[in-house]
Amino acid sequence: MKVTLFICLIITFIFYCSSKTTTTGTINWWCTQTPYNQTCNHYVAEGKNSTATVSINQFLDITVNAAEEEARVVLKRAQGIEATYPNPPEKTLWHSCVDDFDEAVFTLNMVLDHTHQPSPDDIWTWISASVTDVDFCEEEFENMNITTTMLPALTTNLTQLLLNSLAISVAIMGGNPPGLNEMEV
Repeated sequence: MKVTLFICLIITFIFYCSSKTTTTGTINWWCTQTPYNQTCNHYVAEGKNSTATVSINQFLDITVNAAEEEARVVLKRAQGIEATYPNPPEKTLWHSCVDDFDEAVFTLNMVLDHTHQPSPDDIWTWISASVTDVDFCEEEFENMNITTTMLPALTTNLTQLLLNSLAISVAIMGGNPPGLNEMEV
């Protein structure tokens, strides 16, 4: 279900961007192009110079940075939740989620570290890995038939920021839609 929804969102993002011929836009404009534009507006545009003109590559960095910051918040909250459970299996599951969120932070930092000049494929792979980390945490709870309302409340915004970042990275990659072909990579 999540994969189908994500594929639809990416197609929507690419289709919407394909009608554009610009190589730059304001942060506000770029946010309107993302699958989760309200999340983008809240985490990416608010508190920043949202009328600044940026390239799609700069916008990807800004969005990934917002996702990395949210991943740190989620990690810290998950650590606090883990500490409240004295016994398995919940403590074990939360510990595993802490590891997953820590890995997501690490991987997003790799995306933001341009000293190694990551390729668009590397960036896509690392963002995808972060999405997988969050999904894996959720699946562990499902596999143990343990329901928690805390996990979706904790991870929804992070997941949406990651999926926005992934959609942007797809637009940057080799299969760029018309109008994005001139983007600097």
